[in-house]
Amino acid sequence: MAQHRTRRSATKAGEQITPEQLRAAQEWLQEALRVEPSSGLLRQVMDQATPVPLPAVVEALSTLATPEAATLLTQIAAQTNAKELQKAARRALYRLKTRGVDTESVRVGEPRKSVLEVPKLPIVIALASQIDFAGNRALYLARRRPFSGLVLVNLIINDQHGVLDCHALPVTKKELTRLVADIRADDRLTHVELPATYAQQLVEESYRRNLSTGTPVPQDFQGLHDLIGMPDTPWEQGPIYHLINPEEIRGQPAWLSLSGQLLDVKEFQGWHVPPEAVQSYREEVKRSADSLIIVSPALQQERLEGVQKRALREIFDPDSCARYRSRLEEMAYLLWQTKRPDEARRAFASALALQGEGVDPAEHPFLRALFTRSVEMAEALEQQDTHRVTVATPRLWTP
Repeated sequence: MAQHRTRRSATKAGEQITPEQLRAAQEWLQEALRVEPSSGLLRQVMDQATPVPLPAVVEALSTLATPEAATLLTQIAAQTNAKELQKAARRALYRLKTRGVDTESVRVGEPRKSVLEVPKLPIVIALASQIDFAGNRALYLARRRPFSGLVLVNLIINDQHGVLDCHALPVTKKELTRLVADIRADDRLTHVELPATYAQQLVEESYRRNLSTGTPVPQDFQGLHDLIGMPDTPWEQGPIYHLINPEEIRGQPAWLSLSGQLLDVKEFQGWHVPPEAVQSYREEVKRSADSLIIVSPALQQERLEGVQKRALREIFDPDSCARYRSRLEEMAYLLWQTKRPDEARRAFASALALQGEGVDPAEHPFLRALFTRSVEMAEALEQQDTHRVTVATPRLWTP
């Protein structure tokens, strides 16, 4: 999605690499090589699916002085169409050679397919649940394997940490039909069908978050990664952009002004920010109320409004706004697919209002409503036994 999409490098070949980019690339390479062998990184690098700019990766590889670095650089030099990147990779190889790394024995040719290799069969179905307040959602992908029937893969993904859980179940066609019907009939969560390639992209983007954040990858995921596969063509935008014209939504401000009403929709009823996030705001409001200095109601209201705006801007920083934009895009698609067009347009308008520079969360109707609900929930929690509190919408994943 917009914040987490990694298929476009921020630095083009030929542009100056900053020390920060080089350091980030070095850190990513060290972590990625620790998680999986260099052969597993070749596809990431060649698909530009790295969380750091590819030119910075090339520069970082020249500092490693290992056979794995030489292999990756040789692959880049042989397969990239970018002339500047080819030159950079060759220069990096020369630097490795001067440091004693054997670069001459590395040979990279076209991969040869076995005559016995059977091509992957298409994904039969892809389902996704709503997103909960913590950014978790469930994904189900069913794919037919050559000579061995169907496999249903169930994942829990998180928009900050990546793939949290993963399981697979061999099924027959009849069993898959029954399981899908059971999933759709579950009243606790709402599931909609996704385009298969988009579901693949969501999984791949989640996996990149595991690597970039250091979140452990579920053991079963490694064996299923290849089965899930990669989309042939990346999605530049979410599916909702193919269903609703964003310019039409931007041209009708009422959709955004009513976006706070989304919190009354079943799938949004569990959304809130953590109580600790609003604690400082609540404490400041309490100090103001307990103050012995007498001020007019108008001035008191103005002060409270200022405190609230400051709290909103602190809680919903640019990274948080990007996550909520992505969440709202996904929820807009879910609402559209479940025949709720007005709610879908409100969610989409709320997402569009979080795009671009100069976003002020203090003036965003949905975020203001979410903040108000979160304060009310935090206050209610103080008056209840914290061990008996329940949330309207179940959380999909509890670490």
